Amino acid sequence: MDWGLGKRTGEAESQALLENAVLSPSAALDQGLTLVGSVMGTPGYMSPEQAAGEEVDERTDVFALGAILCEILTGEAPITGAGAINKIYATLQGRIELPGDRDPRVPRELNALTKSALETDKYQRLQSVSDFVTDLQHYLCGKPVTVYQYSVVESLMRWTKRHPAFLILSSTILLFTTLSTFFWAQKSLAEKTAREQTELRTDQQGAYEKGLEILSRLERLQGYRFQPLKKTESDENLYVFHIRRKIIEQVDLLNLLIKDNPRLPALHVLAAKAHLQLYQFDEGQTHVRAALESDPKNGAAWLLKGRLLSEALIVDLLGGASKSALAARGREISRCFENAKSEGVEIQQSHKVWLAIINDDDVQFQSLIRELVDKVDQSEVDYLRGARTFIQQEYIGEYAKESMEPFVACLKRCPRHYGARLMLSIACGNLGLSQLAIRYSELVLSIHPDFAEIWMNKGVDLMRLQRFSEAAVAIDRAIELKPNLAAAHMNRGNLAGQLDKLDRAHDCYFEALKHDPNLSHVYLNQARLWVRQSQFQEDEGAYKKFIELEPEDAYGHFGLGMLYSRMGRSRDVSIRHFKTAVECRPKYALAHYNLAVLFREKEDLETALDYALKAKKFNPNDAFAFLELGDIRRKMGDTEQALIELNVALSKDSQLSEGYRIRGLIIAKRGQYKEALSDFNKAVLLAPKEAENWANRAIVRSKLGNVQGAISDYSEALLIDAEQYENYVNRGLAYRKIGELKKAKRDFLQFLKFQPKHPMAKRLRAIVQTMP
Repeated sequence: MDWGLGKRTGEAESQALLENAVLSPSAALDQGLTLVGSVMGTPGYMSPEQAAGEEVDERTDVFALGAILCEILTGEAPITGAGAINKIYATLQGRIELPGDRDPRVPRELNALTKSALETDKYQRLQSVSDFVTDLQHYLCGKPVTVYQYSVVESLMRWTKRHPAFLILSSTILLFTTLSTFFWAQKSLAEKTAREQTELRTDQQGAYEKGLEILSRLERLQGYRFQPLKKTESDENLYVFHIRRKIIEQVDLLNLLIKDNPRLPALHVLAAKAHLQLYQFDEGQTHVRAALESDPKNGAAWLLKGRLLSEALIVDLLGGASKSALAARGREISRCFENAKSEGVEIQQSHKVWLAIINDDDVQFQSLIRELVDKVDQSEVDYLRGARTFIQQEYIGEYAKESMEPFVACLKRCPRHYGARLMLSIACGNLGLSQLAIRYSELVLSIHPDFAEIWMNKGVDLMRLQRFSEAAVAIDRAIELKPNLAAAHMNRGNLAGQLDKLDRAHDCYFEALKHDPNLSHVYLNQARLWVRQSQFQEDEGAYKKFIELEPEDAYGHFGLGMLYSRMGRSRDVSIRHFKTAVECRPKYALAHYNLAVLFREKEDLETALDYALKAKKFNPNDAFAFLELGDIRRKMGDTEQALIELNVALSKDSQLSEGYRIRGLIIAKRGQYKEALSDFNKAVLLAPKEAENWANRAIVRSKLGNVQGAISDYSEALLIDAEQYENYVNRGLAYRKIGELKKAKRDFLQFLKFQPKHPMAKRLRAIVQTMP
């Protein structure tokens, strides 16, 4: 093999190389060619002293042989790099890679031989080529290599290679001894394992039986806890506290059993049942997870997980979970029950009812409820009926009222039913019955004082009653019990907003989003806060984020529609969002009302009338709906019906200045100026900053002959809004009527200045020309 370390060339070839060297020295070096008048040798194989141009000897050849051996072992020279100059520089710097560094499979003796040959210092290198060749031949013959220090084990292995018969005999004896020892140890281990398994099963059975006893005591204590007492409230609270302490003692005993048997799924299932009884859903889920880790096919654990998640749905609602999160929870519950069923666990009727509720299967729900009536206590049936309405609807307004009735019926049969109390506390709060909601919340907290979500709910109801200091204490207690409860931070922000601490409110909202960036109502509340601060860009972003998380929530689309109206965007943009709000919530009266206003402004009176009638239907107590309906009917020419609607609006809200103004216009059109003046007087009194009210009163006063009063009202209207140029004309006509022609001319000229192309302009110019 030719390694290119030396080469005899002819005269012509030498001349060509010389020409190449002259033309491109670096290229010649890169090709491994020897230049005339330069350092002799091949870059990558030269020793450091050769690369430096120093005197060379036999040790230089040893270095080159080491480089060749390195390339044979690894496929690359020990010194690599881009270009000859870089290789020479690397050689001088001693940047040499050994075969063992590149490939751990290289024999240690050859690696050591290569290392000794490639030493940078020639005095530490092998001193002769014969020494290098001798060591290489020793390796090939299986003899020791002088440059490698063998360990005891390696020396022994080399000896055994030279004496194979002894190796075979000793190996046979060792194998026989090892197998004999192994089989004896296996037999002993199997016997020991069998004994231990028997003892473990006995211990686990005992632990499980103790767990059953504890669970039985817990069930009895729970029964005592919910028994109605004919005592004073203080006695009852003391009794509940005493029972609660006993329950905690039993749970502690159960936890001790689990500590001694952490891998026993049955005990974790019992513990999950205990926490389900105590309405401690997070703790119950922890034990269910432990049971399923030990036994993934434990049907009882899957069943309990489904039950815990079903009950936790209410907590999710309290925590402000989004509809998408609730839907995901529903799918998870269905999967749990399906897994339990596939493992042979019978799904009880009440569990099937929960599935029907979650899957919104009304036919299945009604069928199951009919079967349950004869099997369980009627109070539980009432509770499930209320839960269905509560979970499937938006639990607001009429839905909250609809769900209250079965919960109240449940409490009549079982006065201390925990779930019914919990549901009623939420339903009453959403209906604005804050005092009653607080009472139910306190009843829940008497049983479960560590229920963070209920503390938060109580704080919200106290906030509605403007008992802000008490609300702050309740919400802070919720955060103390559950620091990552995003909804509590959100409500703390709402409280700060009500107290006009807007920076504090924003801080609380950002804290809530740290714990749950998908808590949609934080964005909705942020948007409402930005509106108060007139920061419309931030407001728009918050509404859009809310809609992204809750695309079917009417409030986000309604808020965005209102925002675009304030920002002066196209009516069509606002109409689109209000229509979406109505599609999401067909009975959203306020959205119907705003659509009626926008279509009236577009002069599409038929459509406006349709929306106004719906606003009136869905909220018959809203004076603004009747007011809008009256204005639309007036514009359509139905003045009789318009007056009826306006009279109803003013009977519901006597402070509606707009109602008096519109009614005054209708009466004035009939020539009943005195009655119209009475309405305009009330409109001016209620809304003195509305220029239109002053102008309308001025017209009626003028009709009644009170020209000076009319002039005064026109002047007031122009002070409020100088761009209502028609008032200059009307005031000028009034001045002209009483002979003050200079003032009349001044007003006419002022009108012509701003409205030179108005249809009245030509006639006014003619009048002005005749005036002095």
